[in-house]
Amino acid sequence: MEHGNGETARDKANVSRNQNVMYVLPHDAAAIAQFMGPVLEQLDAPDASDVVGPRAVVVTPDAPSAMAIARFVASAPASESTPNTSRVIAATGARRASRLLAARSAPVIVGPADQLLDMVRRAALKLDNVRAVVIAWADLVIDAGAMASLEALMSEMPKDAPRTVVAARNTPEVEAVVERYARRPRRVDAAPDAPAESIAMRYVISASETRPVALRNILDALDPPGAAVYARSDESAREAADTLRTLGYTTEDIVRVVRDGSTPAALMVLYDHPSSRAELEQVAAAAPNQVVAIVQPRQLPALAALAGSDRLVPLSFDSAVAAARTSEERMRDEIRAVLERGLPVRELLTIEPLLVDFDAASVAAASLRLLTDARERPVPNATSAQPTAASAPSTPQDARAPRAAPQSGTVRVFVNIGERDGASARDLVGAIANEAGIAGSRIGRVEIRENHSVVELESADAERAIAALSGANIRGRRVNARLDVDRGGSRDRGGSRDRGAPRDRGSRDRGPRERGGSRDAGARGGRGSTGRAGPGRGPVGRRPPARDRGPSRPRDE
Repeated sequence: MEHGNGETARDKANVSRNQNVMYVLPHDAAAIAQFMGPVLEQLDAPDASDVVGPRAVVVTPDAPSAMAIARFVASAPASESTPNTSRVIAATGARRASRLLAARSAPVIVGPADQLLDMVRRAALKLDNVRAVVIAWADLVIDAGAMASLEALMSEMPKDAPRTVVAARNTPEVEAVVERYARRPRRVDAAPDAPAESIAMRYVISASETRPVALRNILDALDPPGAAVYARSDESAREAADTLRTLGYTTEDIVRVVRDGSTPAALMVLYDHPSSRAELEQVAAAAPNQVVAIVQPRQLPALAALAGSDRLVPLSFDSAVAAARTSEERMRDEIRAVLERGLPVRELLTIEPLLVDFDAASVAAASLRLLTDARERPVPNATSAQPTAASAPSTPQDARAPRAAPQSGTVRVFVNIGERDGASARDLVGAIANEAGIAGSRIGRVEIRENHSVVELESADAERAIAALSGANIRGRRVNARLDVDRGGSRDRGGSRDRGAPRDRGSRDRGPRERGGSRDAGARGGRGSTGRAGPGRGPVGRRPPARDRGPSRPRDE
């Protein structure tokens, strides 16, 4: 199969007008033509020219993806009946897009699922004449947590409109979306199974708009004797060539833009991503020593799958690394543990807009600063009403506080996730450290059971940990945390008192019964108490029976 900016002639022939299609393509501008080209051909067909209103709806995971697709649609050749200037509206904001759509009709509407759904609910977006529905990219829609909006939006779509689903990774969750919204699709450019041998490469995080800056940083840092910049689309090739000319390279220099991997080079910079494993192997073979990819955060999982490696190696720039070297080793270990559990895709999507103005290392350093500040900030109502209670010695007044007694020991905290949820001790320790700001050295034994877990904590930290964990998400499940009153802490004696933790405070109100053996007397009844009360002990011995058995015995005496 050929690879390039669009589909091959065979692919186009295979995709009929009223057929569902499934594409597995990298998330970059060069791949848009492959799935949007057939959609635009349908819109420009003679029998579609008299249709009023939107005829194609493209659902994206976020605003940058919507802008990239809208840019392609606006620049693609159009028919005389549909000029480019009125061909597409990017619904990155529901109110603005609704006003534009009311002023003029546009055959293509593209935007995130929540914004499109808002337009439908405003009655600004009419779906009656929609003839094509595109979900691009489905895996990123899932990662962004937008499935509820997608489901509500798809329920409003015409049932007979052909569906196109695009994904950078074909996961079980993506297959579920295909099965639900595009059953029995024709599959185009499906990615092969993960190869046994991985391709070594490094990467530099960059937003799409700052790829020229990333290219400059790579060339400045590595200063290769020869390099090739791989670009799949015409737009990317022009942008990379302009960057090289700005840096002082000419067409005769050894750093140049290439459209395939046939030219050997000491360094291969992937300005665009190859669309298949075979294409990546060809590009990597041209530079067996150094391959550096410029990637957006959302592209990392798909690129790792294409390279056959779960962990790609970032290219570190000395100046950026030096700015983050003030972090403690323990903090680095916690961050490393998070990365080893898998790429935090949702967090990557959150920070992506910042990469337009800042490099990835600076964004990471700023995030670390926020975390450090949050951990150092005093937590209100943590364990004591007085700010200096942690350093002040214990006093009789402290003993009357409800939570004063446990401060010298440990308590057990019940958490409603366990082995069945895929949770590990590392997950819980990391969550407590990150959410509550409690050092790992203060966290005791962690017991992972089948459907829950129990964590031992210093009693002074328990309330803060419970407040921070409750409502958080671990392994995709919402966490509920509370004191483990069913089993009690190490300070309790006797199983019956473990189940009655709320009564422990009430028992202090009955303290007079527990002096001078009166607690035993009360257990045996009034007659036993009378027998034990000797001369001189009458007032003490009579008081509990008088409260428990009535006033009869004091009158008898």
